[in-house]
Amino acid sequence: MTRNSKFQILNSKKTHGVISLGATILLGGIMVEIGIAVALLSFFVNQGTAGGRLSAAALAAAGAGVDDAVLRIIRNEYPSVSYAVSYASQFSSAYSTVTICKGGDIGCAFSDPRKFDIISIGQSGSQPPFRKRKLNAVLEVDPAIWLIR
Repeated sequence: MTRNSKFQILNSKKTHGVISLGATILLGGIMVEIGIAVALLSFFVNQGTAGGRLSAAALAAAGAGVDDAVLRIIRNEYPSVSYAVSYASQFSSAYSTVTICKGGDIGCAFSDPRKFDIISIGQSGSQPPFRKRKLNAVLEVDPAIWLIR
């Protein structure tokens, strides 16, 4: 046989590993795509979990703001303007802005001076996306003994 025959070229040692290069590149590309997909999936799952945690912290801060306002009304120490209350925990820092409106005041929804409207807006998160939750409480107070009904 001559050196230029097809049989010798196909069976020569120079071409034995050519197919493994293509298979290696193909398998490597598939593994890179799977890695990217897993990274994106875990990123979006973590973002959803963080949003739920921030939302729960904002709701807890709003509830704490309502509780603080009730205590101020009982003690007859409530301010006539909105005030901010900060709450810090081990996991998050949240604050609430509380507005106490006494019935009969300008801008208040009630005309009965025994009723108080408490609006507490809790916010959690130090940078966007912020989470805000709003709670509204209505109290009726006996002005003689400051009993809440």
